[in-house]
Amino acid sequence: MRNTVLTAALLMGAMACGPSAPPPVEARAAAEGDVGVAAGLNARNDNEAATYLKHAEDQIAEAKKLMEDGDNVRATAVLKRAKADAELSIQLAKEAAIKAQMAGTPAK
Repeated sequence: MRNTVLTAALLMGAMACGPSAPPPVEARAAAEGDVGVAAGLNARNDNEAATYLKHAEDQIAEAKKLMEDGDNVRATAVLKRAKADAELSIQLAKEAAIKAQMAGTPAK
């Protein structure tokens, strides 16, 4: 019985020291790219699009800190949210531009 407990403890310790997830550099680049697209579409000039763009930027900053701390699993999850928010910002900026065009006013 004691050997079983000792073996289980050693196995759990070895698993805890195992390799962590790799840094999510591709996810970070994708999220940052979408933020750039949203900014290029003047997302900051539409309140709703700007809100999601800010969320994406904040999440990318959070993910960078998590990556520095070696928490790549959480960084990956945060970057997925950042990419989704940036994509939503893109669509909202496009919608605002279309509405402005239909109203006969130039997009901001």
